[in-house]
Amino acid sequence: MNRRAAFFLIASNFLGGSSYAAAAYLLKGFTPMASVFWRMLLASLLFLPVLVKPQPGLKRGDWLRVALVGLLGYAFPLALGTVGQKMSTSTNASLLIGVEPVSLVLLSALFLGERLNFLKGVAIACGMTGSALIVLQGSAPMGVGLSSAMKGDMILFIHGFFWALYTILGKPLLSKMSPLSFTAWTTALSVPWLWLSWLLPWPGESVPVLTGETVGALIYLAAGTSCLGAFLWNKGLEQVEASSLAAFIFIQPLVGVLLGTLLHGDPLTLWSALGGGLILLGVWVSAKA
Repeated sequence: MNRRAAFFLIASNFLGGSSYAAAAYLLKGFTPMASVFWRMLLASLLFLPVLVKPQPGLKRGDWLRVALVGLLGYAFPLALGTVGQKMSTSTNASLLIGVEPVSLVLLSALFLGERLNFLKGVAIACGMTGSALIVLQGSAPMGVGLSSAMKGDMILFIHGFFWALYTILGKPLLSKMSPLSFTAWTTALSVPWLWLSWLLPWPGESVPVLTGETVGALIYLAAGTSCLGAFLWNKGLEQVEASSLAAFIFIQPLVGVLLGTLLHGDPLTLWSALGGGLILLGVWVSAKA
């Protein structure tokens, strides 16, 4: 891998890791659905100079794939992640993003024809086991209801899988459109779905509270993560195999846990630490595979 691609991926995942702490600030004044809708709407407005440019190389099937990425690979995991973090913590959200690289390894073998070997199988096992430790916190409830935090962690587990679809579905499109155009259009096409979700009568839905803290978090997430971070990810994806990106995602839990603990006082339990360690081990193994 060349140094430019590595730089793009490191920077992208650093921004991604910081998004969990920023989202925690935003969720103090916005409901989950409102937060993701306004975040992506603002990001789309920032991309307007790119969106007005024609894309002559794309056919109808390509546009359908772009729209699918906007729905399944962007709107859906972003909404799931925000809801899950609201029920859990920013620390657990950043740890459970480790499901994404493990899913990347598996899905790239199934759909992109990239090689799946024994080490990649070990990586998947480590990631799944680590995620289970974080979600269950060392105990499997029998005959009792799951706590709100456990439900949030389960949602976060699913959201990590769907983030992998963004890369898997988007990889073939980067040979037909620039990373900047791909980022802009998938961002814009996620907005209608998020708007429809926002219109649903969610329990506890309220009017957003605008403070310096929440507005600052909204601007950072829109410009720093959804615009710059996503563009840098796609710039790196353009140059390497999808499964090769998995090793870089470990930056997100490291940054996310550090910021979540320092800025929000999130508890880091022994089970979360062990689970996070297994997830990172799985990512390291996948990099060696």
